Amino acid sequence: MICQFSAPDDIQVKYIQGDVNSNMSPQMQKNHPYFHSLYEILFVKHGTADFIVRGKQYCLKAGSLLFISNLENHSISAHSTAYSRYSVRVSNKFITTFIKAPELLSVFNQRPADFCHKYDCTAQQEEYFSQIFDLIDNEYKQRQDYWDSMVAGKIYDMLVLLYRSAPQMFPASNSKAGQTTVFEIQNYIASHLGEDLTLSEIADRFYINKFYLSHIFKEITGYNLKEYIVLERISKAKDMLLNSSLSVADISESLGFNNTSHFIRTFKSMEKLPPNQYRKKAAMRQRLQY
Repeated sequence: MICQFSAPDDIQVKYIQGDVNSNMSPQMQKNHPYFHSLYEILFVKHGTADFIVRGKQYCLKAGSLLFISNLENHSISAHSTAYSRYSVRVSNKFITTFIKAPELLSVFNQRPADFCHKYDCTAQQEEYFSQIFDLIDNEYKQRQDYWDSMVAGKIYDMLVLLYRSAPQMFPASNSKAGQTTVFEIQNYIASHLGEDLTLSEIADRFYINKFYLSHIFKEITGYNLKEYIVLERISKAKDMLLNSSLSVADISESLGFNNTSHFIRTFKSMEKLPPNQYRKKAAMRQRLQY
């Protein structure tokens, strides 16, 4: 089998039919908002569901698309028994390897204040997108040569069609000053989490005034730079806690925290649990599905 990327590290595809797992009850979701370190596209085939993403509530129905970044905790507050959906999750490395246009990528990684995570397809779009997700699911299951390229191609087709129909879903379509620079900085941060990342250091590296950088980064991404760096580090830490046997100290060091105590305090302030307790809940969280 010839491919560049691996499942499930870089891509995960699921079609989930019928009743939602009992772990997806509203109370369970309230206590344990779902998290994963990949970007996600959710497409509803049948039924309805109410989602909360970063404090915003959305009512999903057949034909609804939902885009969730790797930094956004999310939960489901209600659902119908017929709720069936596709979930496609991809890593930043995967999506930026195959898709180079910052405008298209911005639906995953930029969150200005007015961003809407949901798009409701027209009847014609629903039929077309349903076929695309069927093809993605088939490629993922068959794993023939270059299956990852085929999956990326279908995602690209979908994003282009959506961009033409609803450019407002893509924050970078507004062509704000500094969009390209912010996009490059986001990629730089993602690949240098273990290094000393500061506003001054990044501003110097990208030849930009640090006060201007601070302003445009917040405006475009929805996060201030320091907050964004911490979120990226915690996102990666959660992934490592769930999917590796590394110690908390090793994870802390690999992600650029000053010391383990600082990492534990930061993690607990964001997740309401220290890292080791979070790890113990991994099995429960990994059983959650929607």
